[in-house]
Amino acid sequence: MNLALKGEIYDAAPHEMPQHDLFYTGVLEEALGFFGSKLIDPGRNHFFETAFYQFYRKDRETIERETPYSYEDFNAIIHFILLPQEVRAELHPLRRVPEEILAGIRSEPRRANVLIHELGYFLGQQIHDAYRAGVIDRREIAGLFRVPSARAPAP
Repeated sequence: MNLALKGEIYDAAPHEMPQHDLFYTGVLEEALGFFGSKLIDPGRNHFFETAFYQFYRKDRETIERETPYSYEDFNAIIHFILLPQEVRAELHPLRRVPEEILAGIRSEPRRANVLIHELGYFLGQQIHDAYRAGVIDRREIAGLFRVPSARAPAP
């Protein structure tokens, strides 16, 4: 659906983009996918922010037994997605990128994919909540689906 709306369904191989653009393009694609799935099944949930904070600073065994993540992935998610939210809110205009964010974007592919997935699902939930509350409308959401992906150059 996403590729069809962007007109990219028959496009050629991915083009080169800076690493941070590839990362956040992946996040947006995950977000739109999760948002779409929530429209079909509003009860669909994921391991969200409040659950992460419940397990913050727990031991390895507890995290690996009671969450779907390895201890290392759980901590990467905490330090990349959740803790920098306060930092992002304080940096207007952004003068420097926090080290946790740079480390996540530059992480090895498997870890980057975990972070892309989790950040995308968090964003997808926020889009869904905003849509249901009337904060954003269908036209604004359709515009998100038209943002070029890493698969095709921008028009």
